[in-house]
Order: sequence, then structure tokens, then C-alpha cells
Amino acid sequence: MSRSIIQTLLAKCHDAGYPAVCYRLKSGYYRVSLHDEDLGNWSELGILGVLSLLQQEFHRGRLVPSVGTDKGKSHPR
Repeated sequence: MSRSIIQTLLAKCHDAGYPAVCYRLKSGYYRVSLHDEDLGNWSELGILGVLSLLQQEFHRGRLVPSVGTDKGKSHPR
């Protein structure tokens, strides 16, 4: 799978105001975090889903508990 797809999705997350961090582990999986909150290790297919879902407000709160609970803060879209 192309790393450029992952980089594009990461850029879209950053543009939406969610600075996700993703790096590849020796095992071939990707570790993802957002605002220092660990979102786990994901396969190549899984990372595409996670980064896509982070761009959608409905799913963000389910993936990242701290985002779902800080309703008083305004996040850029």
C-alpha cells in the first residue's frame, strides 16, 4: 500500500485541526495517536480507516474519547 495515501489522509486530519501522528513499527503495523492519546496499532488497511474516520465528526468522538468529551472546546473543521 502506498505511503502517499497515508500521508494524504494525515494531511487532511491536520487540515481539519486534528494533528494525528502515525509511524510504522518494525512489525509493519502503524501506531497512531492524537493529542498524545494512543489510538492503537493498526494494519495498513486499518490505518486508512482510522485516518478517514478521524475526519468525520460523528466517528471522531468514538475513536478518541477525549475529543468526544470536550464538547466545550471548538475544533476547526
